[in-house]
Amino acid sequence: MELLNIEKNINNMSPQSVLRRGFSITSYNGRAIKNVASLKEGETLETKLFKGTIKSIVKSTNNKSDNE
Repeated sequence: MELLNIEKNINNMSPQSVLRRGFSITSYNGRAIKNVASLKEGETLETKLFKGTIKSIVKSTNNKSDNE
């Protein structure tokens, strides 16, 4: 029973399951973006959704976090 719960948790955390729940993964040069400070105006980003991909160009960034 415990092994089944662990397997269920692993499946729920898979990228495909996360995307299915409405989240997206945005990357630059194949690496997930974790901080806007690493981006520059004009760079092309790729956002992966559950059904499809979006390509975007950075116009501007804001380094403020919600915690400030």
